[in-house]
Amino acid sequence: MSVLFQYTNHRNTARGTKLKQRSTTSSGFTIVEILVAVVILSIAITSLVSIAITAQYAQRDAYYLSEANRAASTKIEEMLATPYDELSDGTTNFSSDSSLDNLPAGSTGEMVIATAALAPDSKQIDVTVTYTIGTQEKEVFMTAYADPET
Repeated sequence: MSVLFQYTNHRNTARGTKLKQRSTTSSGFTIVEILVAVVILSIAITSLVSIAITAQYAQRDAYYLSEANRAASTKIEEMLATPYDELSDGTTNFSSDSSLDNLPAGSTGEMVIATAALAPDSKQIDVTVTYTIGTQEKEVFMTAYADPET
């Protein structure tokens, strides 16, 4: 005859049977460990975002400085390509010139041609490009000399 059902008594008896005890070791993380990890991760992400924003501003500033230098050197080259006899003393504003198109709105350019103080036969060409980034006004200044022989 086969047994279909077997009953086992799990009571602590005098014969020394033991109840199964719960394990005291546990795996996983406590809530405090998780909170500390989240705080550290938040600080790291905030630092990385701050670095990225600073790098972006530095890149923008470098771009505008490069564009202002390009605009000033373009004006200098135009004046040096002009025959010496056609260079007349005076101030010229070139704020509406296309060379300033890549600078922030409101950028200005000014060119001053004058007889050079140290070489009276030469013309001194001063070009100033001014642009604003946020609340800071930046300025690029270039000087060149045109000789009658060139």
